Amino acid sequence: MKYFGAFLPEIPVKYYGGEYYDKEHFIHIKIVDTTPEGKEWLLSLQKFNTKMSAVNALNTEVVFEGGAVYTYEELEQATHCIDDLELDEDGYYIEKEMEFDGKLELIHWEVDVPQNSIRILAKEWNEESMKKMSKFLGIDIDHIIFETANYTVEELEEALYKVIDAKLHKGLNILEMGLKTGKNSIYVVATKWNNELKKEVMKISGLKKENIIFIIYGGKIDDSNFDEDITGNSLINQVKRVFKIQ
Repeated sequence: MKYFGAFLPEIPVKYYGGEYYDKEHFIHIKIVDTTPEGKEWLLSLQKFNTKMSAVNALNTEVVFEGGAVYTYEELEQATHCIDDLELDEDGYYIEKEMEFDGKLELIHWEVDVPQNSIRILAKEWNEESMKKMSKFLGIDIDHIIFETANYTVEELEEALYKVIDAKLHKGLNILEMGLKTGKNSIYVVATKWNNELKKEVMKISGLKKENIIFIIYGGKIDDSNFDEDITGNSLINQVKRVFKIQ
């Protein structure tokens, strides 16, 4: 393996748990160290990297860390099992040999390397469906992150089409838009954002504020707070909050 010029040895697949970047842009390489051999590999990699850091600055930006139970390959293969699930006539995910109560609406799934887990976003989870999913994937339930979504993919697509239509035919002052299923959101790009424009997008899409990513042209996310009331009673509600009026 080669990482941006750093001198690193090849890591056997059975010890490789994946890689991710932290906020300081250091690359972390997860090692499966559940066996004595895995622990030896982790220690040897850490010693090797410390030695190479003296001659190559890029090695100082690499961190080998243990704590992985599953290899990256095992987690990735588990996500492929979800890819192979079939849809019933109502659009719910089913597995021929295992019923998920007939109402499993999966929205997004991916490998979460830092947590050495699989993250699965669905419209709804219950204890039984989580246990069945763990059994189906062959992954311990402690290594599956079950998240609940506000909207299905179809609902997000419908909201997105409304925003597109408003841009094309009603003069909505935005530049581009799209889906972020992993965030259970749509994203909307504008030259600049203000409260009125955000409220307009919310009203048109029908989505909650947390399910819209407002992006300023150039890539920066506008996460500034704003009064999300879209009923025209914003000022009245502000007064009520100040004086704690119900």
